[in-house]
Amino acid sequence: MLVSAPDQREALRALAQEGIAEVDLAITIEGRHEIWISLADAMERSDQLFDARFRPLALRFDVPTVPTNAEADRKGSGREGGRTCEDTCEVVYERCLQRTCTPGVPRTCQVCDCPTCNAERQACLDDCNGVPPPPPGCTQPTVTEYVERDLAGFFPSLGLWCFITNPFNTSTGHTFEEIILVYENQRIRRTEACDGTVTLQIVDTFITYGACNLPTFFVCPFPTYYPFDICP
Repeated sequence: MLVSAPDQREALRALAQEGIAEVDLAITIEGRHEIWISLADAMERSDQLFDARFRPLALRFDVPTVPTNAEADRKGSGREGGRTCEDTCEVVYERCLQRTCTPGVPRTCQVCDCPTCNAERQACLDDCNGVPPPPPGCTQPTVTEYVERDLAGFFPSLGLWCFITNPFNTSTGHTFEEIILVYENQRIRRTEACDGTVTLQIVDTFITYGACNLPTFFVCPFPTYYPFDICP
């Protein structure tokens, strides 16, 4: 058809040169839709026929209005350039089959990736109908780390404090003994798989120290501070 229609041939070639991302041609036989073919493939095949001096016996060439916006035919249910958004989804499906099917054999789900192609077509239809895409599923486990601390021991530091124990009598107080606390720490890695399975792994252990003040019954003169960090 393109061989004997030089004006339309050059018009379609100009569309490709204008940078339109996607131009497809619909081939029909006796009014029945057969296949969508890309402009690049059509131009290549018409060049081959032209070089072979092929001319068709009869020709009817209809040029639909081609949208200038590449997304125009993927939004809404109206027709743009003679094609509905749903028609475009069939093109998506057809291209997926061309990409995934084993060449040279009849197309069946045994030789084609039907689940992938069906999913691509459904995603296109959802886009036509304004359906938001589903949230991304779990693809890798969630890993977090935290530290657990346990008191492992304590011992006196031999340090003494004289703290105020009676706010109405700041001239005398009580003696507090400083106690050194020894903590054993475990760094734990928590891994939650996509199926909900949780595993815990100790990745490190280390010792830290703290201090607290232990009250005694001994009275001391001239306290300077109120008690702080009282031992439990």
